[in-house]
Amino acid sequence: MKYITPITDRTVEDIANKTAKAFFNVLDWHRIHNNTQVTKALMDFLYSISVPQESLIEPTIVTVPTIAELNSLLKNIEEIRIHSNLPAIS
Repeated sequence: MKYITPITDRTVEDIANKTAKAFFNVLDWHRIHNNTQVTKALMDFLYSISVPQESLIEPTIVTVPTIAELNSLLKNIEEIRIHSNLPAIS
């Protein structure tokens, strides 16, 4: 598993003009989920801990993640933040 560079240059113009960056898609899900797993593995190794993570179903191009699945993805990211003692972003 390799860390995948996140998209950090999405703009309001992308959304207004409905460019490819304006939409959350399966590739975005896979990138975020993958990077969460890579970060968890790094945390587990560096701090000799086991960051709890909820199991997630891999979406496909014909499925749409549910609100519960999106919330689970966010919860997994939040668990990493909490266990790394990083401050919350408001």
